[in-house]
Amino acid sequence: MNMSMDSIRDESSTGETIKMIERMGRTISAENLGEFESFLTKHLSTCTIDISDWPSPSVKSLLLVSGKCGVRIQMIRDGIRLAPIALPKGPMLDMFVQAIIDGTL
Repeated sequence: MNMSMDSIRDESSTGETIKMIERMGRTISAENLGEFESFLTKHLSTCTIDISDWPSPSVKSLLLVSGKCGVRIQMIRDGIRLAPIALPKGPMLDMFVQAIIDGTL
């Protein structure tokens, strides 16, 4: 299999971006949630993201940005893989996010 240097660099860059998103998601506060959402909007692509230890605002932002940008993601939380297809609206979204956090999905 022939891989160009650009494809290797892109793969490496994507892996680093995912690691950065995972780190940021664990440490988000109300003050920097907007920055996190901006970063996601610019850099999120189809991928699998480990959301273990993420607070609910980070999970909600990830879901909203991926939906808004039309990016299909998979999430892993404590070894369980989730692949949301459609997001609930309004208060149901908050309940959905809490179910993800609580591991009751």
